[in-house]
Amino acid sequence: MNEKKRASIPKKIEKLVFQEAQSKCAFCAVTDVHSLEIHHIRGREDGGANEPDNLIVVCGNCHSKITFGVLSLADVVTKKRELYWTARQALASAQTTPPQPKTGIHQEIHGNGNVQSINTFTTPPTVKKVIERREGSITSDECRQVQEWIEALAEGTIGMSRADAYPMWWGYFKKAFHLEKYEELQSMQMVEAERWFRMQRARQTRGLKSKAPDEWRRERYTAIKSAMTKMGVTNEHFYPEVACRLKMKTPFTSLKHLTKRDLQRVYDLALRDARMS
Repeated sequence: MNEKKRASIPKKIEKLVFQEAQSKCAFCAVTDVHSLEIHHIRGREDGGANEPDNLIVVCGNCHSKITFGVLSLADVVTKKRELYWTARQALASAQTTPPQPKTGIHQEIHGNGNVQSINTFTTPPTVKKVIERREGSITSDECRQVQEWIEALAEGTIGMSRADAYPMWWGYFKKAFHLEKYEELQSMQMVEAERWFRMQRARQTRGLKSKAPDEWRRERYTAIKSAMTKMGVTNEHFYPEVACRLKMKTPFTSLKHLTKRDLQRVYDLALRDARMS
């Protein structure tokens, strides 16, 4: 990223993003400040804003991997969530650490100096009230899983900022399961909750396919290329094989030449092969 582009990001926001990443590359942990850059998760040409939620610190090498699809959009979003929750947990830990008690000694001397009154006093630490987990409710790991689902839905909402989408999806989730707080969800309901998430995500994908077809295609291209990289295959070998396996009438040499239906079929096959490799 050149200096002109970096200058367009407000210094206050740039500082927050570097603090979140602890001034190192989110992927390879390089700390050389001269090689660090800020990547827009959603490109500005696609409406991505200079907001902390849309920015992540990477080195020049990892930035190139993102550009060429070696690191997929899903990889970047997942890493951003990890940074976000790590930073939140660190902040929560700092806020819940009880302060050290303040102590002092007050002395008084009376009469001939042989009688002394000593009063040692201590300021009690502030006690934070912790709400105990209800029996049968979701565990901390399950809480994190639900948080990741809501994050994914908020990130995938088009035509709305993450700041607006995030509380909206929490509201939908709590309404669907009749909850006042999401922590009240029962562990036995996690399967149903995952089914709810996958249903919402599928609706989002279908909406993206019709409302933002270019973005939908770019996400499919990136995911397919990432899967191919994982499997160690090239276009010359993988494309003809896929065309044969899917019984396509015409072989293809570029993903851009595929119809929406065929692109989705190639996407599904590539991800299935990558998982099995």
